Amino acid sequence: MEKPKIEVSIILISAAIVFFLTVSYVYAAGDIEPTYAESITTESSTRFPGQAEKSIEAEAGNVTELTIYSKRSTEAWQGYYGNITGTITLDDAQNNTMYDWQIADPEGEIYASNGSGVVWADVACVDFTAAAGMNETTLETFYGINETDLDGFSETFNETYSDALGFRVGGVTINDVDSCHMAYTFVDGSYQTTSFKEVLLTDSTSIIFTTLLESNVDGFKTGVDAHDFQMLVAEDGHPGQEDTTTTYWFYVELS
Repeated sequence: MEKPKIEVSIILISAAIVFFLTVSYVYAAGDIEPTYAESITTESSTRFPGQAEKSIEAEAGNVTELTIYSKRSTEAWQGYYGNITGTITLDDAQNNTMYDWQIADPEGEIYASNGSGVVWADVACVDFTAAAGMNETTLETFYGINETDLDGFSETFNETYSDALGFRVGGVTINDVDSCHMAYTFVDGSYQTTSFKEVLLTDSTSIIFTTLLESNVDGFKTGVDAHDFQMLVAEDGHPGQEDTTTTYWFYVELS
C-alpha cells in the first residue's frame, strides 16, 4: 500500500525578537571600527505556537488519499528585526556632548558575534569548504546541526554576496571577489532577492552574523511592517539543549 504523501516546511525564524537600537559615534583619530550599540531595547519576542490537533474519521472499507502539510519550528536559528537610529557626536571622555548630528536614515551594518573583542582587522568571509578552522563542519558541530538537517548553514546561507562595490568593515572591504555566503530573509512571508542581505564573517575566532541596513523597507510580516534590518543568528535548541541560550555581542557601523 502506497504511503500518504507528507509535505514538510521549516520556519527559519523560531523566536523573532524586535530590536530598537540607538547608536552614538564619537569620532576620534583612528576610530574607524564597528562599535557597540549605545543601547538595545527589546520590544517583543514571539515564537511559532505549533499546530492545533487534527483528526480524520476512519470508515471500514474506505481507502482514502491524504495530502498532509506540516510545519515545525527550527531548532537552529534565532531571528532579530527592528529599527536603528544614530548620532554623530562630539564628546569628551566623560561623555559630555559639545555638539551632535542626528543620522536620519542610517546606512551601514549590524554585527552579531558569538565572541566579544572582535579583531576587526582580521575579518574575512567564512569559507564553508576550508580544510580547517571556521568551516561548515565546525559551525554545525558547535550549534548541534546534523549534516542532513534541512536548516543547516549552507541550506540557509545559500546565496553569494555579489556587489562589486561592497561594504566596509572597519578598514576591510568585503565585495564580490570574497565569495561571502549570504542569506536573504523573507519579505511578506516569501523568499526574495532584493532586501535584507546577511553575510557570514569571521575573525578566525568568532562567527560574525552581518546584516546590511535598509531604510524603512517592508519586512517579513504580511502587510506593511517597515523596518531597517532583519537577521538570523545560529542557536542550538536541539533535543537536550532546549533551555540553553547563546550570548551574542552586537556591534554597529554606520556610514
